[in-house]
Amino acid sequence: MRRLVVPLVAAVALLGLAALLGLAAPAGAAKQQTVAVKLTPDGCPKPIKVKPGSVTFKVSNDGADNVSEFEVLQGGKIVGEVENIAPGLQRSFTLKLKAGSYVTYCPGGDTREKGELTVATVVAKSTSTTTTVPVSG
Repeated sequence: MRRLVVPLVAAVALLGLAALLGLAAPAGAAKQQTVAVKLTPDGCPKPIKVKPGSVTFKVSNDGADNVSEFEVLQGGKIVGEVENIAPGLQRSFTLKLKAGSYVTYCPGGDTREKGELTVATVVAKSTSTTTTVPVSG
């Protein structure tokens, strides 16, 4: 019986230590960012700039019957999207983005089917844990 208890206690102690270490955020950890994206008949919003890390896109449709989706692409590949956002609805998705240039795509937009998304380490400072960047057409 004693042979089973000692390894079990050691395993539980190691798991507890690992959990505690996982809870401590690194000193330079990026803050959660939220970007409010408003779909309009024009299409995609004006250029968006965020820091690398976790970014939540809250996409709402402001009466655009011709635009119902928002995509983030890199190198021609979709890295995240929401679809079927009818007028008056809102949906969101979160991506972990690395520094670089991305393209936003809003099929059906009258003047801006594609937009710019720049992920850079130097962006306007914020003191809150969530940065809301309103972007509309």
